[in-house]
Amino acid sequence: MFSLMYKAAELGKTSAYAYLAAMYNEGLGVQKDLVKSAEWMHRAAKTGVVDAMVQLSIKYNIGEGVEQDIKKAKFWCRRAIEHDASCAEAHSSLAVYLLTHEPTDAQKAEAESLMQRAAELGDADAMCFLASEYSCEDGAFSRNLPKAFQFWLSAANREVERAYMPLGECYLYGRGTERDIQSGMEYVEWAAAADMADAQRFLALEYGDAKGFYPLDSLLAVEWGTKALKHAPDDAELHCLVGDHILRQNRNSASARKRAYAHYAEAVIQKNPRAIYMQGRAWECGWAYEQGRRQKADPDKAAQYYWLAMSLGSPEAGAALIRMANLGYIGLDWDMETLLKALKRASDAGVKGCAAMLAAYYHPDAGEQPDAEIAAQWMKVAVERDETPLAMVLRACSLMEEHEAAAAPEKLREAEHLLRKAAAQGCAAGYSGLGTLHIMEGSPLPYDAGKAIELCRKAARMGDSVGAEVIADMCAEGEGVEKDWWLARKWRRYARSIEYQQRNKKSSLIQLED
Repeated sequence: MFSLMYKAAELGKTSAYAYLAAMYNEGLGVQKDLVKSAEWMHRAAKTGVVDAMVQLSIKYNIGEGVEQDIKKAKFWCRRAIEHDASCAEAHSSLAVYLLTHEPTDAQKAEAESLMQRAAELGDADAMCFLASEYSCEDGAFSRNLPKAFQFWLSAANREVERAYMPLGECYLYGRGTERDIQSGMEYVEWAAAADMADAQRFLALEYGDAKGFYPLDSLLAVEWGTKALKHAPDDAELHCLVGDHILRQNRNSASARKRAYAHYAEAVIQKNPRAIYMQGRAWECGWAYEQGRRQKADPDKAAQYYWLAMSLGSPEAGAALIRMANLGYIGLDWDMETLLKALKRASDAGVKGCAAMLAAYYHPDAGEQPDAEIAAQWMKVAVERDETPLAMVLRACSLMEEHEAAAAPEKLREAEHLLRKAAAQGCAAGYSGLGTLHIMEGSPLPYDAGKAIELCRKAARMGDSVGAEVIADMCAEGEGVEKDWWLARKWRRYARSIEYQQRNKKSSLIQLED
């Protein structure tokens, strides 16, 4: 084929010039030779072949087979437009050349006009280029979101897959058009189905966040996150998201924990604080893996990971370290100032339980650094924002004490509300608190010794020593029941056994709560 085409070119068949240029360019039937390809392309362009002019301009622009020369690149594009005003590629290529190397305002204006003409001629690349530039604050042209939307839409209508995701974002966020969540979701899904990495990542993050455009769905978050990771295997945020939602689906499954740990391990390489914290959790709870084998719980390694995560800004890691210390772990050596900073950082980030610990630290009666005002501030956060059951109970107890000091029925009503919320979350102390209200003078609840014993017994069976103590007091004093000293003694012994078990638990670590 090459020899025939070469003979035709030697005989003056100008139509063969462009074919020879392509053969030399791709190495078809002849050894690849970019210089000879440029020479034959030059001959074809001189004979008026518009496509050859455009291709020759590209060679001059990148210096392929010829010395790079932007002026000649522009020249051949202009020649192509003169010969064929409907050549979209010539218009778009010339526009790009004009925007190269610090263009003037006049060159930018001409480039914009040329690119728009290319788009009118159906050049999808030109449509995407214009849409992208009109979307940017610092684009080549003045920002114009309505124009950007129209060009993304035109490209999408031509089934240009890379336009689906940005068009979907235009609809979702109302960029250049009215918000249309349904249309936006459809375009994003089409982009993801077309294996567009940014769309797959977007879907993973959206399905993994209850506050996103999509309903929370751990299964889809893992599915799209796994697909997106094929394009970006070093994406630490995605690895953490996939790991979190694998555990969310079935945290009690050994295989699920192993898969999740593998994702966290990948993110740890990127020094991701969340991943490092989760590795600490794995070592604390006994589901860490090394060389494919599950490892036993190791509080020392857990503390090391937590400490590193906290130093990188993980508030939950600081809260975990404090909890470990409260449970009796003595491998931590930090001062009170560091501890308080960790607690405050964790509370500010919304980690539940930290505000309650701060309230306890500053408690005016039993705190290590009594300060009623600061304690009240943190207790308010613990109750209203975190809705921590124990904090609700502590606040309710304070209200009941305030009522006893100065009769204030409204305080008991607030205490009852808090105790009911705590009990609804399964807090044993909430039940014993409600039981106490049933036998308390001035209580908003009707006096009912039987109900009080029922609630306190339930609390005691759940591990609340206060519930057992209340029943013991009722039996000892004959409060609503027949006075029975031996039964009172039995309940006090039960309360002591609960307290002993709780103290004894400090020698072991418990599983973290999300």
